[in-house]
Amino acid sequence: MNLSTPGTMAKSDLQISFENFPANTQIRVGHWPSNNQTNEVFVILHGRTEFIEKYTETAAELLTRGYDVWSMDWRGQGLSAREIENRQKGHIDSFDTYLKDLKWFLTHIIPQHDVKPLVLAHSMGANVVARTLLEQQNNFKGVVLTAPMFDIPMSGINASFAKVLAHIGQLTGFHKKWVPGMQHHASKAKTFKNNTLTSDKERFYQNQNEIEKQPNLAIDRPTIGWLHAAFQSMNALYRLPPTADDCCPVLVCTALADQVVSISAQAEICAKHGWKQIPFHGSKHEILQEADTIRDHFWRAFDNFQSQLF
Repeated sequence: MNLSTPGTMAKSDLQISFENFPANTQIRVGHWPSNNQTNEVFVILHGRTEFIEKYTETAAELLTRGYDVWSMDWRGQGLSAREIENRQKGHIDSFDTYLKDLKWFLTHIIPQHDVKPLVLAHSMGANVVARTLLEQQNNFKGVVLTAPMFDIPMSGINASFAKVLAHIGQLTGFHKKWVPGMQHHASKAKTFKNNTLTSDKERFYQNQNEIEKQPNLAIDRPTIGWLHAAFQSMNALYRLPPTADDCCPVLVCTALADQVVSISAQAEICAKHGWKQIPFHGSKHEILQEADTIRDHFWRAFDNFQSQLF
């Protein structure tokens, strides 16, 4: 791992605010202002359980490329308002709430309304951005999706059972209960050995240290309601028609050692919409938290992608 001085500078330059979103919800917003007086805006959108500080190193890379960088903790995550009393439960009523929050973020929080932003979205955030792009035709300059949650890798029987469980739990008022059987997966995410997120030990524990410094950042297993909302959102994404010709360019980065989201679903969605897909051999789920060789591969692909946008 080679955390450079710019990464440290990005952390010190991070500006945090709490903004009122719809339903009078306090959402935590992060801003890394560019020193280049640029009009180019970059928005980072996280996966489930993630938070602003986790992307400080990524923000530093974008600052060196002249971008004004923005991010936020999703509703129910990080230090944004949680949806239910137990902070450890990952819960949302519907991914449509995320879509509305993203629209509010882009139109009411980020001040450069006349600038088309570039977006980097990971996993769950990539699901939200893909739907935003296809359903609302947002005016993005370009979109980069890392390990997007287009589907969850389960066998046919397990997938059917999970969907039935989530649907029944939603109908019967158990939507705020933990998803049963997830304890093992949650415990694996907290220790480096056998974790499914990254092969980079130092970055893994650096993120754990952020949680130790601010314990309220932590989030544990999802609720049945979150799982039901995720299935609904993935189904909605699959039902959307092929991308229109005037859609902005999209780059999908697929981690080939991913056990968290479906690799085949990424190939299917990319083929349907004509999105460019790049494989990352040896990478676990979190490409941007991976070893330097994998991250270097990502930034080469990113630079090539952005060169085609200007």
